[in-house]
Amino acid sequence: MVPNATVEIRNLDTDVVSTSRTNESGVYVAPLLIPGRYSVSATAPGFKKAVREPVRLYVGARLQVDLTLEVGATTETITVIAEAEWLETATASRGQLVDSVKVRDLPLLGRNPFLLAATTPGVYSGLYTGKVASYGRPFDGAAAQMSMQGIGGRYEILLDGVHNAPPERGGHTYVGFVPSPEAVQEFSVQTNIYDAQYGRTSGGVINLALKSGTNELHGSLFLYFRHDKLTANLFESNWADRPRAVYRWNQPGVQLDGPVWIPRLYDGRNRTFFMFSFEAIRNSNPTPFVGTVPTDHQRQGDFSQTLQANGQPITIYDPLTTRQVGGSWVRDPFPGNGIPGARVDPVAAKLVPFWPRANQPGTVTGAFNYVNSPNADIDSSNQ
Repeated sequence: MVPNATVEIRNLDTDVVSTSRTNESGVYVAPLLIPGRYSVSATAPGFKKAVREPVRLYVGARLQVDLTLEVGATTETITVIAEAEWLETATASRGQLVDSVKVRDLPLLGRNPFLLAATTPGVYSGLYTGKVASYGRPFDGAAAQMSMQGIGGRYEILLDGVHNAPPERGGHTYVGFVPSPEAVQEFSVQTNIYDAQYGRTSGGVINLALKSGTNELHGSLFLYFRHDKLTANLFESNWADRPRAVYRWNQPGVQLDGPVWIPRLYDGRNRTFFMFSFEAIRNSNPTPFVGTVPTDHQRQGDFSQTLQANGQPITIYDPLTTRQVGGSWVRDPFPGNGIPGARVDPVAAKLVPFWPRANQPGTVTGAFNYVNSPNADIDSSNQ
């Protein structure tokens, strides 16, 4: 055990250095490091410098990196080039990392990186309900129906260590902000939580880290495009013999990160970095549905062809003829099962033309006689 040794933790991508010292037991701690690749070195008088690299630190991890100091001149260096073990001996939490390669390469419905949590063992995403956030990105169904190790609906979502889930609704967890996949560095899915630093939940923890920039300039420019000419018709539209609805989905965006550099004023390499992400959604998304509207006869007050499921007519009674006969209340049906025009409220008569007309036969009762595929225009941005 070497006390008071200087331990230097250098980020290999940003060259930012964090320094610590060992205590009397030779133990050192370097908290609040961002995910990335590091070089860990230790120096002490009378010992050779020991270096271990690269050490891969992922989001939410707590690694123990031990170094062996050998007696010798301080000008000598012993470098161990090997990845550190990913087995965490300092915590009992269990989970898996979703790295930047998976975030970048795996297909994502709605480009929601949190959906990739379902690729980790013990996580079940449930059925996607098709709910869409106010800015057009699906997340409600996937997040609300996710379960971890059999515990469903209640788990923590962190974005760069900050709580990213609004108050629970109906016993489920909902994502607050959904970043663009291009802005995500990685995230971990911890399915068993035993550390006191995690609370608010009886389930697991999704801990996502955004890119923070390095000494190298990186960026991407993209456009995700969908068009009705490139898709098949919907089942509901085929059933009603209707053509494909207009469908336009344009999702352009840009992501850029690197050092802050202002010519002749400031060079932020090795100390100051930035990351910018912008993504927009421009879509005209069809929402087909089948409903029930009044038939042409019913719009005129004629219910002579309004039938029950068994084919028997539904009798329309005149409420003004209600009377008591022999201890029972009775009413007379309208003649011909039709409501006279004089008995129709004038306000209701003016509202009838606003109802759409039936465009298909429907069932024997006249139900489900209307089908439509309106386009819900959504124009939003995410940055």
